[in-house]
Amino acid sequence: MTACNDGDVVAPATPNQGVTEVCAATTISGSSANGERMCAWSIDEAGVAGQPFATDCGDMDCPGEFICQFDGTNGMWVARSLTCPNTLSSAEPPPAGATNLYAVLNGASPGDVIRFSRASSAAAQESEAFELDADFSYQSRENQGSAVDPSGHLVHVGDNPPDGPPGLITSCELAADGDAGMFDAERAHEIRMAGTDDNPGFTAPKGLNILTGQGLAVIADVGDGTAGSGSLRVFGLSAEGNQSPVATISTPANPWDSAYDSVNDRLYVAQTNGTIAQYNDAANVLRTGGVPSLAALIRVVDDGGAQLSVNLHGAVYEPTTDSLIVSDVGDASSDSDGQVFVLREISERPNDNVVPARTITGPLTTLGNPVDIVLSGRDLVIAEKANGGGQVLVYYNVFLGTESNVAPDSSFSADRPESLALEPTDLNLTGVTDISNLGIVGDFDSLLVSLAEQDTVRVQRRAFMTGAIQSEFTLDGAATENLFGQNVIVGLNGETVIVTSGQVPGEAGMIPIGDPPPPVPAGGYISASGLASLSVSRSFSASLDRRIENTAASGLTFPRGADVVPELGLLLIADTGAGDIKVVSQCGDGTILMTLDVDQNDGETDIDGPPWDLDYDPVRGDLYVAMTNGNLRVFRGVRSTLADGSAPSSFVVSLERLNGNVPEAVGTNLHGVAYVAGVDRLILSDVGDAASDSDGALYVLTSAGSLGTTARVAITVEGGDTLLGNPVDIAFDGDDLFVAEKANGGGQVLRFDNFLNVNAGDTAPDAMFSAPSIESLSLVPSYIANP
Repeated sequence: MTACNDGDVVAPATPNQGVTEVCAATTISGSSANGERMCAWSIDEAGVAGQPFATDCGDMDCPGEFICQFDGTNGMWVARSLTCPNTLSSAEPPPAGATNLYAVLNGASPGDVIRFSRASSAAAQESEAFELDADFSYQSRENQGSAVDPSGHLVHVGDNPPDGPPGLITSCELAADGDAGMFDAERAHEIRMAGTDDNPGFTAPKGLNILTGQGLAVIADVGDGTAGSGSLRVFGLSAEGNQSPVATISTPANPWDSAYDSVNDRLYVAQTNGTIAQYNDAANVLRTGGVPSLAALIRVVDDGGAQLSVNLHGAVYEPTTDSLIVSDVGDASSDSDGQVFVLREISERPNDNVVPARTITGPLTTLGNPVDIVLSGRDLVIAEKANGGGQVLVYYNVFLGTESNVAPDSSFSADRPESLALEPTDLNLTGVTDISNLGIVGDFDSLLVSLAEQDTVRVQRRAFMTGAIQSEFTLDGAATENLFGQNVIVGLNGETVIVTSGQVPGEAGMIPIGDPPPPVPAGGYISASGLASLSVSRSFSASLDRRIENTAASGLTFPRGADVVPELGLLLIADTGAGDIKVVSQCGDGTILMTLDVDQNDGETDIDGPPWDLDYDPVRGDLYVAMTNGNLRVFRGVRSTLADGSAPSSFVVSLERLNGNVPEAVGTNLHGVAYVAGVDRLILSDVGDAASDSDGALYVLTSAGSLGTTARVAITVEGGDTLLGNPVDIAFDGDDLFVAEKANGGGQVLRFDNFLNVNAGDTAPDAMFSAPSIESLSLVPSYIANP
């Protein structure tokens, strides 16, 4: 923001709008000396530019204090009223779409979670009320702050669990099971004290906030009640166990909740003394292990400067209107003094005293202890703990109007609700490898590249298209002796799953051929927080990441390819050594929930083979598995199998092509596989002889949804100009194919543009960049890297 009277801009002699419209967006502009910007001033009753404005604004006193703000839509600097924010702009959030609301209860059975559903609303209409989902029941073991992450997982924190000290849980139960049930340790991971050392440091954790895309959870710990004893504790969403925080922020007063402005990277903290602590450059500092400094201490005040807020609890930020909304419990023993404040254009405020655009309070509101709030589009949903044994209140379009003592538009009973968690309205549980539309180049931010270096797990973030190294993640030392990094895949939270395997004895990490294959060292995987937006290189940190090593429960031998199934909260891993697909929870401890047999050893050794990679089709619920004997195994309708644990059925597809008019078999050693739902095609990579640097190939199969036991290849790309020797992995962006080529040039990424329309045969790549020892790659969508 630029000050309106900084000497750089000459005020116009006469304003270009009348004074009667001062509560609407008002532009009184002048050009800067170099013409780079325009600025606006307040005007007085007589229309003199540059003076304080004071006049009637309908029935409301509106002493016309304006700020100068850049309007990116119109490309100019315009006036924004600080005193009439409800009518200064037409900007308002879109109405809510169909979504689910979860309420964590702290009544007779602390930690119970109930779900309310709502229908989608038409544009510009009031939202429909929530309805209780009677079929849903979940016992979360935690009784305080909660949130639903972009993968549909419930993240929740508590200060009075039934069987241990305070902790933080991430659970896949909501995604895995529509009616949830009881907490399942095999589908969740926890940060909690173990033994005598309380590394998490929790005293009384309350509000929980997820920094989307950063892989961070911010927990407001109100402390022991002593003034200033509380703090914010920040953890990676993938972390588990008795871990120290990534950062601990000592707040000026005891915090209860926080809200995050991702556009300006600002963290707002609601404190129990009625003030709001503001931290700028928050995530940028936190993800490097630093602690952001306090930038402002905001007081909610009346027109005379007297503080209105008493005991702030809930906080939520809305980007369209640049609004911060906070709830005020007041005296916790009172059931009549609750308040809600709507603070418009919070990032443009010139000082630390903010007059609310709207205050909701009074007997009609039934606000006593509004302990938490969430926004569903334009509608404010409030967890009211004191009145009626507990209620959830809904105010339609809280940004419209100025009424204070007004009843909620809808309400329903809940047993002392402590927190609310709303599914993101735009929740899209489609994995990053699931391309349903073509021609979407530009929707990707970067690539993650896994390098197969002995004794080191290394993943590099590379610039999309150019391949320039932006940052890297490493795990090395004694913990990774004889270990190699294998497959890498990005999850919807910005976390990255990195599959690791030991070296095959005598084969320097090459493919274990044989039936059954030779024994190999144990494998595992790492879930690393925030790699999709990693800008500064870092090493494995137990405060951010978790590592699943081979155990009796996991049973991984030589894992290679992997795919995430967000809609079910599952991770599928191709175990080449065991000849099967291991199914584990995205949130869990690596316990095998199900095994899908690929190399079935049923006497048909000419068609069965170990799996190397796999791709799940979220449209039909099918699974395609590339095998190292050159064939493809297809599991039809595996979605229902994964959901209910029933036995799957599958069949093997042999590949062929025409040589003249004579069919001939193709496919020697399949590695990469990518299903393209938009056109029902499969893209496959074939390493051929792993010792050769010239016999690699790429195949395209059409009508993948109706494959039989033999499939004719529609497109084959092979030959010297292709530079395909060992194409060990592929990633498709809807137009271009990226290939991890391991044998040529020491390792490189090849890009074949407009691949599904490429001429078959000896076609050179359109671009390439060096990536020594590359083993796998994954595209990072922009909506994950830059949420």
